[in-house]
Amino acid sequence: LIQSMPYLVPFPDRVKLFQRLVKADKDVHQNESCSVYRIRIHRGAILEDGLKKLNSIRTNLKKRINVVFVNSAGREEVGIDAGGLFKEFWLDLSTLAFDLQYGLFLTTQDQLLYPNPNSASDHFSRESDHLTMFQFVVRILGKALYEGIVVQPKFAHFFLSKLLHSFNQLNELPSLDPEIYKNLMFLKSYDGDVEDLGLTHTVVQDVFGEQKEIEIIPGGGNVPVTSRNKTRYIHLVANYYLNTQIREQCAAFRMGLSDLIHPRWLQMFNEPELQVLISGKSGKIDVDDLKANARYAGGYYALDKRVAWLWQALASFTPSEQAAFLRFATSCQRAPSLGFGSLTPQFCVQKIPIRSDDELLPSSSTCFNTLKLPTYSSYKVLRAKLLTSISSGAGFEMT
Repeated sequence: LIQSMPYLVPFPDRVKLFQRLVKADKDVHQNESCSVYRIRIHRGAILEDGLKKLNSIRTNLKKRINVVFVNSAGREEVGIDAGGLFKEFWLDLSTLAFDLQYGLFLTTQDQLLYPNPNSASDHFSRESDHLTMFQFVVRILGKALYEGIVVQPKFAHFFLSKLLHSFNQLNELPSLDPEIYKNLMFLKSYDGDVEDLGLTHTVVQDVFGEQKEIEIIPGGGNVPVTSRNKTRYIHLVANYYLNTQIREQCAAFRMGLSDLIHPRWLQMFNEPELQVLISGKSGKIDVDDLKANARYAGGYYALDKRVAWLWQALASFTPSEQAAFLRFATSCQRAPSLGFGSLTPQFCVQKIPIRSDDELLPSSSTCFNTLKLPTYSSYKVLRAKLLTSISSGAGFEMT
């Protein structure tokens, strides 16, 4: 049933099946007899260090990786990586790796990512380097899926469709370029003599700032578009934009992803579901869901006034402040795809007794998804101190 008609099974159940498949694979590659890779990462060179260190173990990315951060003074930060430091590193690495400045990706009008057709540019010394980089970048994404880490990148629908189904058709074109789709639909319904439009079997593409005419069939520059062949032309144009121009990049993407995630595991999901699997639930967090799945330690309990102030403060935060709070407490700034009930370890609010000075800031232990909340004297103080902590950008040493 899952193979032939996956959508008859509720999305949460399919996510749980995906997680079970990954866990079975991890039991092979991350058991007690397997080696653990320890890597040192300078906070000021996360991408550079990440590329260097991870390239050396690219065939063993399924294994457990422990991270040690090095601060600006060149000293290793205090703390043993029980998972939180790796999550923090992987989130930072994924954000940097998908940055548009590296020329691997472009964005649609909706600011969604897709492979740059011109990625083989002077960003790379050899033409093949950009494909190697694509494979590396997608391994970052694959490792995040493998470890259950939700990351930032959001992808265009047509690109997710291509990852799932290998080939896109005309109906996916609006998610790439609605203007091109609109023009093709105009041509489709055009009642006049199409030859009067002066079209040939070519498309015009921006190549490094230069408008270049590309033939979509051999000798296409000499083949006019007519009323008889316009339907074929429409599908050829769509095929070029959705498939041909990014064929190499998508092949490299799928190859890198399959190093960690079996393609069949992803066939259980449609495009929006795959995006949720990658980046979790977007928008404001469900404070009630987090509250329902929280536990308390150090003397706090559900009806404690400071705990009530915490939920009140979280509900008052903007979406970006809520994301910063999640990042501070759990190292991931979006809710898990199945909600906070699937967060492991369970979110915890730990009591930190203080006297009357209210000076101590909240801290966290991201390895254990624990917020360490001092016993502040008022809601106003708690909210202000919490905002200070989550906006500080402090590393593990603060905890």
